[in-house]
Amino acid sequence: MSPNDSEVDRLRRLREQQLTARDPGKKERKLQRNIATRHQSSSKPASLGSGWKEIPHSYKGLLYGGLVGAAVIIGLPYLLDYPWLETATLVAFPFFIVLGFFIGRAADTRDRIKEYMR
Repeated sequence: MSPNDSEVDRLRRLREQQLTARDPGKKERKLQRNIATRHQSSSKPASLGSGWKEIPHSYKGLLYGGLVGAAVIIGLPYLLDYPWLETATLVAFPFFIVLGFFIGRAADTRDRIKEYMR
């Protein structure tokens, strides 16, 4: 065996070690797993519950605040009879909408922080 042959063998072993350390099939397996996950999620039927979960909390807060504000506008005049009540209910409606938005925004921020902590 000549010194050249031993050098070729050493380089061949070194190349094999580098290839196994790099694992060239790793990207392919990751891609296949990603494709399989997408296929499974796309084959699931869409429902209102899954669609509702996709809506950000800030928009849900707008809706909830609007519903509470509408309930105040409708219900408060039946409970109380003051001359300034109509103005108060018209102020309460946007107040509850803004309050719901900010509560939803805080929930969105909490979810983002939890996601970054993973």
